[in-house]
Parts: sequence; C-alpha cells; structure tokens
Amino acid sequence: MERDERYNEIMFLRIIILGVVFGVFGTVIESIGRSWERKRLAYFGGDFFFGFPFKPMYAFGGLILYWLVREMVGFPWYLVVAIATIVITAWEYLGGFLCVKLLEERLWDYTEKGHHLHGHISFWSSKWWLVLITFYYFFVFDLLVKFDWYLEQRITISDSADRMLMTVVVFGSLILTWAMKTIRKSIKRSGRKR
Repeated sequence: MERDERYNEIMFLRIIILGVVFGVFGTVIESIGRSWERKRLAYFGGDFFFGFPFKPMYAFGGLILYWLVREMVGFPWYLVVAIATIVITAWEYLGGFLCVKLLEERLWDYTEKGHHLHGHISFWSSKWWLVLITFYYFFVFDLLVKFDWYLEQRITISDSADRMLMTVVVFGSLILTWAMKTIRKSIKRSGRKR
C-alpha cells in the first residue's frame, strides 16, 4: 500500500520528465528524417520553445504510447504494435485538427504524400509510425520502464508541489506554443527555409 501512495505522489513529476524525453527525442527523430529526405541538415525544433528541441505533440504522443504499451504488457507483440500504431495515428490526426482549429496554422501537411485524410495523416506517415513503434516496442520500452522505476525510487516531492508543477508545465507549454505562433508565421511569410 505504501508503494502505491508514493507512486501517486510523484506521478506528475515523472510524467513531466518522461514527456520531456519524448518531446526531445521526437524532435530529433523528425529532424533526422527531414534531413534525410532533403539531403541536407535540417532542424525542426526551434519553432516552439525558443530553439529548445522540444515539441509538445511528441511529448503527449509519447506519453500515450508509453501508457498504452504498459497497459498491454502480456499481449502478443504484433497486437500491441498494431493497436499502438492506430492510436498514435489517431493522435496525429487529432493534433493536426486542433492545430488548424485552435492555432489557426497547419504544422504538418501530408496532402502531397497521397492517401491522406485532410492532410493531417496519411498512409505514408502511418507506415513510419508502424516502423518507429515496432522499434520502440523491442528496443526502447524496457529502457523507459527502468528509467521510470528509477525516477519512482529517487524522486520525492509533496503531492501539492507535484500538482502545482504539473499545472505550471502544462499551462506554460500551451502559452509558449501560442506565443511562438507569431514567430512561426513570420518565418513562413519571410520564406526562410528550415
């Protein structure tokens, strides 16, 4: 019983740390993929947090993926990977839809890739999610579980401080994403290539 209470007390801080890990790695993976595609070095992380390589979309998507795979431990790997691919593709669609509706900007567009749904998702992107999630399942997930367990053992924070920190991080991320909107639009208007 004591372990469960301690687990709940530091849950938000662990979520924040894991979210930052996912947000940074997602941005790095995107930059590598775009560099490969364009055959030149490209960085796609500076449009959200003043140059820090972090995108909230990857943070939330990574946390969804981590939680989903944890909940499906014991299921056949191919079922976990298939369901996770569908869920992350749905998250990508929802994220694209919300960016257009709330931020009034399209942060990614798959209309040129073919077989797309409103430009938010495509067969092409879902294929890459399948590859990345398979890699994640076999090579990354167990490391993240160990890292999460390490955080659980090492971090102590009061429940009220934990909740306050989570509130500050979530609202701070939303405010920064909104504030950086004008910078992203000015970059697009000026025609500068990333």
